Amino acid sequence: MARRIQQASATPWRLENARRDVLDAVGRVGADLVRALAERLVGCGLQAWEVRRELEGLGGAHQQREGSADPASGARPLDPVSAYAIQAMEGLDASRRLRWHGCARSAGVRAPMFDLREWVPVIAGEFLATEQPRVWARLQGKGSF
Repeated sequence: MARRIQQASATPWRLENARRDVLDAVGRVGADLVRALAERLVGCGLQAWEVRRELEGLGGAHQQREGSADPASGARPLDPVSAYAIQAMEGLDASRRLRWHGCARSAGVRAPMFDLREWVPVIAGEFLATEQPRVWARLQGKGSF
């Protein structure tokens, strides 16, 4: 199964890394869902980080289906700064996004990298001040967009 997931990536991805990610996903959601994902991704030509995001997404989708949390509380509204930061974050390359995700994790956030709504608001101000200082200065001066 790990080899199949590895082959879904159009970019180099070590089998050991694919195996680790597959085992993590199997531990969260079971082998059947991971196997189905592997079959769905065959020939898609995704980047390795995109395949990892798909594997991480299995856990999020499964937990939402199986969890006892109220589904209506899942989508909380974002403040304008966080919404803008999420939009800007979507345009970043994978390595820069991973660096910012690491900042959020060091701040105590445990959300996976693909779940921007859960971790970007924690670092939105720092992100905008560093990556887009003019936008951040304008936000600080006016208080809104």
